[in-house]
Amino acid sequence: MKYFLKLTFFCVVVVVMFSCSTSKATVDKALLSGEWITITPENSPNVTIESDNSLFMLMSAEEEGTIDTLRFNFVLKKRKLTLFMDQKEVSTSEIKKLTRDSLVYRRERDNEVFSYKRRAK
Repeated sequence: MKYFLKLTFFCVVVVVMFSCSTSKATVDKALLSGEWITITPENSPNVTIESDNSLFMLMSAEEEGTIDTLRFNFVLKKRKLTLFMDQKEVSTSEIKKLTRDSLVYRRERDNEVFSYKRRAK
């Protein structure tokens, strides 16, 4: 019985380790191969997300009395908004500037700055 418990514990540990490494690799692969940016709204209280049919609007009141808006195509899964515009994953805490025509953020993990401008339609 003691041997069976040890074997069961070992199997559970191996399965957990394998599932963790697999999920991490999937995320890394998605970051490298996809064209998207993920913003988690609850990370930053000054950015709100509102739905508008098949579009989302990111709003930031950086200056009093002004609300700037960006619109993107989106996929929403489990409180994460996926915007089809880039290959990087970004939380709203990293956003430095959000205006009607541009988005600037500083990625925390390597302190690199990225800047995007809205495409003319």
